[in-house]
Amino acid sequence: MNIRSSLTTELRNKKYRDGYVASQIAIGLPFQIRALRRSRGWTQAQLAEAAGMSQPRIAEIERAGRRRFNIDTLLRIASAFDVGLEVGFAPFGAVVDRAERFAPDAFDVASFDDDVHEAERRGDRVTPSKRSVPVRTSTTPSSRRRPVSQPATRG
Repeated sequence: MNIRSSLTTELRNKKYRDGYVASQIAIGLPFQIRALRRSRGWTQAQLAEAAGMSQPRIAEIERAGRRRFNIDTLLRIASAFDVGLEVGFAPFGAVVDRAERFAPDAFDVASFDDDVHEAERRGDRVTPSKRSVPVRTSTTPSSRRRPVSQPATRG
C-alpha cells in the first residue's frame, strides 16, 4: 500500500476503513462473479442452472451493492464455476492492493479440471494425498497473541 496516497490518508479513519471493506465485498464480489461468468462465455441463465438458482437472482447478485452475500450462496456459485472460495481476514494493504489490481476484463479463475490440466502440462506432480497446506507464520507480536484455548473477552 502506498502510504503517501490519498486513500491511505482516508483509511486512517476507522469508519472509512469499515466502509471501504464493506464496499469491496458489495462491489468486488458482483464484479468477480460477472467477470467469471463472462470469461466462460456463460449467460446468467446458464450460471443460474449450474448454481441451482434462478436467473433473476443471478442478475441481482451481479448488480453491485444490491445483495448481501452469505457463505452458502458464494459456495454454490463457486461450485458452479468449479473453483475454490477464499474467505479470510487480511491486512488493509492486501485489501487495497487486490482492489487496485482487479481488472474485470482480465479476471479469470481456472476451474479444477483446467487447473489440474495446466499442472500436468507443466509436469507438476498432482498427488492430493501428498499435497500440504502452506502454514503462514503469524506477524502478530507475541504480546498480542492469545493461546488457542483462551477465548476472546469482550470489554
